[in-house]
Amino acid sequence: MTRSREAESASIATAPAVEAEPGRATYLVAGILALTAVAIAWLALLALVGGHRIFVTHDSLISYAHAWWIDRQLWHGYGIPWRMPVLGHGQALTYPYGMLPWTAAGVLWPLAGEYAVTGVLVAGAVGLIAAIFWAFPEARQPWWAVLVLVNPPLIAALLSGQVPFMWACALLTLGIGCWRRGHWWWAVVLVGLAQLCHAAVILPIAAVMVLLRLRWEPHRGQLITGYLLSLCLAAPGVVAVLQSPVFEESSAQTKLVEFVGTVLVRALVLAPAVAAAWPIRIHPRVLPALAGVVLSLNVAVAPLDSGYAWGGLIRTPDRTLLNFTATSEFRPDATYRVVGALDGKVGMYQLIRHGARLDSEFFPESIYFGNFGSTRAYSDFLARRHVDYVLIFSDLRDRHTTNEGPLLGAMAAAGDRCTVTAVGVRLVAHHAGWDDYAINRSCRDSGATAW
Repeated sequence: MTRSREAESASIATAPAVEAEPGRATYLVAGILALTAVAIAWLALLALVGGHRIFVTHDSLISYAHAWWIDRQLWHGYGIPWRMPVLGHGQALTYPYGMLPWTAAGVLWPLAGEYAVTGVLVAGAVGLIAAIFWAFPEARQPWWAVLVLVNPPLIAALLSGQVPFMWACALLTLGIGCWRRGHWWWAVVLVGLAQLCHAAVILPIAAVMVLLRLRWEPHRGQLITGYLLSLCLAAPGVVAVLQSPVFEESSAQTKLVEFVGTVLVRALVLAPAVAAAWPIRIHPRVLPALAGVVLSLNVAVAPLDSGYAWGGLIRTPDRTLLNFTATSEFRPDATYRVVGALDGKVGMYQLIRHGARLDSEFFPESIYFGNFGSTRAYSDFLARRHVDYVLIFSDLRDRHTTNEGPLLGAMAAAGDRCTVTAVGVRLVAHHAGWDDYAINRSCRDSGATAW
């Protein structure tokens, strides 16, 4: 990873020697202007995000849901429970991750409401950027700083609403900075808290960084000991991951693909800063071109997946299911399954805010999009998740990502009587763009049938 603390200090001290190179003044002025422009863009981005009471994007609604639950429990004298029974067919955890930011948002909720969650989202981005520049002083040079700020995974972390990851990564980065400055115990505590906050992602990133550091670390035994102590602090976070329904119910293949893909992409948040501190130096003249390439990547990837994230800057929360909760058709305390709503999961959040339960958590893997081999397999799935109603949106059926829509239609046509091989299904109402199906699993609940 980075060099020894003595070598780092020496390199920083000798860095100004390149000022004598021809054209250095032009290079520096161009870097300062580029950095100023990027900093202004970041301020505008943070202001746009911070102006949303609910910032609807890929991963944001899970933070609003859990912060709301923590506020509801904490300020009504119940304490913060281990389980969050309104999610994951009663098996979800209050903290599958995100203990620090979600607790902070829950504490602030009485003062700011949902803006508390938006606030911790913005604070996470600001804190991560500040931590990077504090931990890696080499990255403060203008063109390196531009590279840090235009790095697509950093921008995506904010726009995708990755609150727990940004807080955890900021803590990890602060721990690295403390280690580089010789503050051993602070480094252990901060890295431990980082892994506790998001064990599934930060723990492997921290492990790899420790391994990379070993080559240049003069105090290897101390580094290994400190890392092992940090794992002790992170232990509750690891237990939470292993007990989370999404982990228990996902296939081994899904776990591996999601784990590798998520960790590899998010680890790149620190790549420019680590590169700035790397022993193999990059010629300064290469940096402006490299910054241009990295900046262009943000434009290139926008049509692929981040287009929806960028849309969050002007998006308002969809009101389809919020309006539904105000009708007599809505059943508080029932367990709902929401399939195919292209609303950033805001509808799921609105349902639990109004007294419903959900069969899944907010993770895509937990919601489950796929095909079912038979009516019986789908019935087993609904019964296992204690589903009372399925709200299925027509946009999903049109994309042929699951056969859930045709199955529900065929089962409703067969009647709503629960049998040995199938739950009963009844079309409650057909709405513009979505249908509401009631599920009769009485024979399953009564124990009269072995499924």
